[in-house]
Amino acid sequence: MADEGKKAREANQDKEVKVFAVADLGCHWGALCVDFTNKTTHFGHSMDHGARNMGATAVTIVKDWFEACGTPCDGWDYERLHVGQQGHESGSCGISALNAIECLLDPRTEGWEKGRSRHHRMRYLRLLTEPAEVCST
Repeated sequence: MADEGKKAREANQDKEVKVFAVADLGCHWGALCVDFTNKTTHFGHSMDHGARNMGATAVTIVKDWFEACGTPCDGWDYERLHVGQQGHESGSCGISALNAIECLLDPRTEGWEKGRSRHHRMRYLRLLTEPAEVCST
């Protein structure tokens, strides 16, 4: 059994390893990407225009999590993740964060624009309610 785990790790050694999350910031949502291959934490949110320092807070939380798990994170970099801007009252921050992650995974994805929020909301609703379309490749 131990040999199988070792073989799996060796087979995946050259592959990129990233974790993506839509992060709850309390009354707001942001996008987080932890890139284990390049030792980089990416974070952004739709109201990220200097008014709040959520990026530094998110990176601190990730570092604290690493340390609690016994994973050293010395030498890791932080990069701002572009998340499309939204109006203050639009309530679309979670969808714009999800869109930012989708754009990282597939650069052909249409990026977030304020005037296209209804399009993105409907597109994600269809993805959730039409599973055959989501599962096809």
